[in-house]
Amino acid sequence: MRLALIVLLISACDLHDEHHIEATWSIDRYGDGVATTVACPTGWTTVRLVAVDPSSPTTRTVDTFSCDAQQGTSSFLAADSYLAWLEVVDGNKVLATSPPTTTEVTSFNPILIADIYLDAGYATVAWPPVTEQVVIELTGTTDITTYFDSSAGAGLIGPVPAGRYQVAASIGSRREMLPDLVITAPNGLADLGMLSAI
Repeated sequence: MRLALIVLLISACDLHDEHHIEATWSIDRYGDGVATTVACPTGWTTVRLVAVDPSSPTTRTVDTFSCDAQQGTSSFLAADSYLAWLEVVDGNKVLATSPPTTTEVTSFNPILIADIYLDAGYATVAWPPVTEQVVIELTGTTDITTYFDSSAGAGLIGPVPAGRYQVAASIGSRREMLPDLVITAPNGLADLGMLSAI
């Protein structure tokens, strides 16, 4: 009886200790500024969910799913904070990736949602400690203005149609022009780097 009770307790602990990332994705076209979901193009057969523990960056947990499934659950992950993203692959060739996202894995499975754009991408930007709102203005294929809370320290801009853009950064009333930004597709990720305090 005691052995059975121990087994039940171990099983309960195992169930409580199961941690996973639940991923969902869609393949989209940005078009005229409204995302439209489309079928996975020819060759886009597989999506990989990659999770990396920042404390052990050489160790990656990788799970694969059919692109058409549009969802999947990772294998077991120890409770921790992970950098996670989705990759659309054709064999060993990576066709597109979602921006890496810090994902807290606990006893409640987090959901990682990604929109993979065939004709658009994203840009990242970071800034030093400031107390005023951060604004990034892109002028090019289309005009896009993104506002960030000063305390965030970094942010993601997009989706942005593929093309070359002039970039202006403002912190409060201070403004400066940055080098041109090139956004690539599918789902390219460009980096504006670290802003100065302006």
